Amino acid sequence: MLRCTACGAIYPKFIQTPPRRIGRSEAKLQRKLHQKYACDFHVPFPLKRPKGMTFLSSRHKYRLAKVIRFRELKPEGTHAHTYTRSDKSKNHGDEFTPYKPPDPPLAWNKTRNEYERQRPTPANVSGFKNFLETLDVPEDLSEQERESWSSDSVLYDAILRHETRNSRFLAEKLKHPSVYVANDYPCLQIDVGRLIQQHITDETYIKRFVEYAASILNGYIDFIAFRAGFFMPCVIRSSFGFLTPTTAETGPSIRLALGIAPKGYLMCVWEAIEWFLEDLREFLSTGLNQTVDVPFFRSKRYVQYRGTDEAPFKSTSTVLDYLTQKVDKRKGLLEDAQRTFSGASLATQKSYDALAREGNGISGAIQAVLDGSLWSITGTAKQPTLSFNASGDLERYTLDLEKLEVPCRFDSQDDSDFLELTNLLLHRTRAAYDPVRDDQFSRWKAAVFATEKTVLESVSTVRLRMLEDDEEDDGGASDSDEEFDAPTATPQQSRRMVHQKLIVQNGMNAISIAMHCARFWLRDVWEQEIHVIDKLPLDKIQSVNIDGKDYVAKDLGSKSHLFVPSSGNVEYTNQKKRKVTMDTGEVLLLTKTTAVKHTALLETRKDLVSIYLEQMYFEAPYLLDIHRWTKRTETLQGAQVVLMDVNHCENQRPSGIPLNRFNLNTVPLQRLDLKAHRVVVLDVTSATTERMNQLIRQFVRGAPARSLLMLVDSGLKNQQLGSDRNAYGTIRFIFSKARRNEMAEVQTEAKKLPAYQPQGQLSNSLRRAFKALGATPSFQAIWKSRTNHDALLKVPSPFAPTLERPTPRDVKALADILSLAASMKTPTDVAKPQATRPNVTEGSFSQFGIPGAGSACSPISILALARLLRAPEALDVDGVNDVVIQGATLYQGIVAGIEGATHFANQVKGLQGEKMLEGIHLNPYETPDGMLADLGLAWGGQQTCGRMSLSSTLHNLFARNDAPLGLAIVIGGYTVAVARVNGVFYLFDSHGFGQIQGAFVEKHTNLMTLVRRLGAMVEARLPRGESLSLSCFTPT
Repeated sequence: MLRCTACGAIYPKFIQTPPRRIGRSEAKLQRKLHQKYACDFHVPFPLKRPKGMTFLSSRHKYRLAKVIRFRELKPEGTHAHTYTRSDKSKNHGDEFTPYKPPDPPLAWNKTRNEYERQRPTPANVSGFKNFLETLDVPEDLSEQERESWSSDSVLYDAILRHETRNSRFLAEKLKHPSVYVANDYPCLQIDVGRLIQQHITDETYIKRFVEYAASILNGYIDFIAFRAGFFMPCVIRSSFGFLTPTTAETGPSIRLALGIAPKGYLMCVWEAIEWFLEDLREFLSTGLNQTVDVPFFRSKRYVQYRGTDEAPFKSTSTVLDYLTQKVDKRKGLLEDAQRTFSGASLATQKSYDALAREGNGISGAIQAVLDGSLWSITGTAKQPTLSFNASGDLERYTLDLEKLEVPCRFDSQDDSDFLELTNLLLHRTRAAYDPVRDDQFSRWKAAVFATEKTVLESVSTVRLRMLEDDEEDDGGASDSDEEFDAPTATPQQSRRMVHQKLIVQNGMNAISIAMHCARFWLRDVWEQEIHVIDKLPLDKIQSVNIDGKDYVAKDLGSKSHLFVPSSGNVEYTNQKKRKVTMDTGEVLLLTKTTAVKHTALLETRKDLVSIYLEQMYFEAPYLLDIHRWTKRTETLQGAQVVLMDVNHCENQRPSGIPLNRFNLNTVPLQRLDLKAHRVVVLDVTSATTERMNQLIRQFVRGAPARSLLMLVDSGLKNQQLGSDRNAYGTIRFIFSKARRNEMAEVQTEAKKLPAYQPQGQLSNSLRRAFKALGATPSFQAIWKSRTNHDALLKVPSPFAPTLERPTPRDVKALADILSLAASMKTPTDVAKPQATRPNVTEGSFSQFGIPGAGSACSPISILALARLLRAPEALDVDGVNDVVIQGATLYQGIVAGIEGATHFANQVKGLQGEKMLEGIHLNPYETPDGMLADLGLAWGGQQTCGRMSLSSTLHNLFARNDAPLGLAIVIGGYTVAVARVNGVFYLFDSHGFGQIQGAFVEKHTNLMTLVRRLGAMVEARLPRGESLSLSCFTPT
């Protein structure tokens, strides 16, 4: 028996010789990354590698991976019981100030008696640097060329759609007014704020309660999931888009990101949220008014710390008093408790423990933070500090896990969506998985380990540039420069466009640099000149001399002196009459105590640029304080720059919207006046490549050649398999080819900004590795939809076809039923619909327009297949109507016999009649043999597939030969017919779909357009986790 010296796995039989051991430099780099920086799995306990998993090499087809041995994912942070902030989240290297001009204005500090620079809001990520740069890069790393699937984004789209589907599933199951999904945002929102606002009115205290409640909810979810065999803890994370579940506070609501969770886990979350909301209702009605005495908050030392005459809290204070008053000089109880991660872990553990005792988890967690032994006054006598420390009291789940070590009771075959997604992920990452029992939790773990394997392999591999030439990378990772033709609003006319991209530090950084690029692009509106207004402390300067002309300092603020020349020397005179000179660059300002170097060379304007900024990331408005060349407008009309979020996070449920799933059209393309909007910046962080394609096409159709489109996104969300290792942001520039030189200047200026820092070698290598797997969007996949279509044809299906046919129905008097059905004709007075599209023939009504035919789609589809395979051209409007009427008669005959069919035929006059027997759904394989023989059809086998493998399944079925073939496809409760005759594909749907109200037959000249149409039907009709059933029929 041959075992790998690196990971200990047994070699497959086809391996003749073992591969060389992993190099020392690679092993050292991988070990440091794996042991010190865990992936997105922030666990309170080690996660063991599932049995039956083998890591295959991504470099050599028939070898095992040269990855260091890792049999478990260890907890991130210093303690196994709590998630602590890791080195990934810390600043590395010298702090810099992104998003700020190089010379923030000076302000007079009265205390220090000197000028000092102001510190504009840096949008929360000042000083953030990619932690991969802290790893030493060995010189002898391996190289790897691009994989064959490097241009598609199938994994990225599949994971994103799966996450969105998970959120929709829960919203529809819960049907609670405070639970919703909006704007195709891949997260579930729980609006706790609207539930507590009658009791807690202050917005700050509402947010702090919601933040603490997010940790409490984790305890509810874990409590139920662990008992079902899902030891996948839900943790607090400020971001989302990982493979594993996370929660976070988003204003008044809790954001729940479910990752690639299987259906069994979703059922646990459904039960947990219902339980959480019921306990919350009970807590608000009784628990808030409960009296609680915390001696610490009445102690002498605490009163001295607060600097008050008496304690702010009494022995008779209620829980509500503690939740709505400050416990220190600035913060409330829950805010102070959560300054450390132990506070969040305490909430999760105590809610979990309370549920185990059949108590109220919310009350248990709130009472825990009111434990006076966890609070203390630390620091010095001059600078005391109120401290909360629960770390010593936390042993999260450690006692229960050994008792709860139960196998997962949900099989992977029970969730086709999850099964197909993980199959694709394991296939792309070359992680073989062959368990004895394929349960959903083990397969979920396998996906997480496969992601870790990919990270470790990729970080120790220097990826080659994906260009034909080997020109050296400039560090910005701008490895995209594609030209493409896009149709304009003028028929038969296209415009030559260019796509380029710039890789920056993170998503928020990308938005800011995009705004800088907008400024450079609009130089005909905004001009760079010396601007002394708002840049110099004019009240402290006596006079200014520019090109020999004296200016009174206080007059520089008037409109008549708003602008100054951009050349020549500028002399400033301070109150001591001393002159200094600058040549359009820096000036030395002499203050009372010190000399301060100040940069006055920035920008002025001919006019302010109007910007429309709505539905953006919550920190985006801070950028307007930095970009002073803009003025915000509340309406789209006339805005020169537009910033929007395609999938905006609605942290409050809008009033007047009763649905649990809605779309507020955060990017209203129909209202965008692209002729007026010179620059459009769209955040596409949670958008599919199909959606990005639509946005680009809409932009080119409506915008003039001088306009610029920028698509920005965050690489930490939804991309890189949610590995949470490599922070970056992407800016995609879409512009006319005629403006290529101008764009080169824009990018050159952008790279001079302090906000821009090139990504390191490991960062770019890791990003390209995931791009090669299809886990990161590529422009080829965005623009050429066939790229992803061709890739889907290679997605392996986990379901095997079968020729065995379940027993068909035995129907008495079948010959009479068939004869009666053939005699049924559409009433002559039925109005015919007006033709809308050349490839669509629409009937006068759908099956729902006929009493008793609401569930008759399977017999109707079988009858339609018989007509299509024999003479597809005969299905005109009357032909479609007849198929529906006759198929409905057959349905009544199959489920109710000849009496039911006769009664149906007698009652349906002019499509009017009494309510007939319906509601019994038939599967196409139940069609009686006599009916198939009468229609000239033969059974050809059955195939099961999921929504993702539909393309490959259809391709394989139709690729067998060129003979006519018919398929009856069951999509949830809907059956449609697909036929191929003489190389042309026909789709028959008796229900109507989209804008088509009646039954219809649709003609497609190629399989790609047919699959796209079927895909839309699948997304609209197939319930989460269910499979598609395909029954094959051939003409006799």
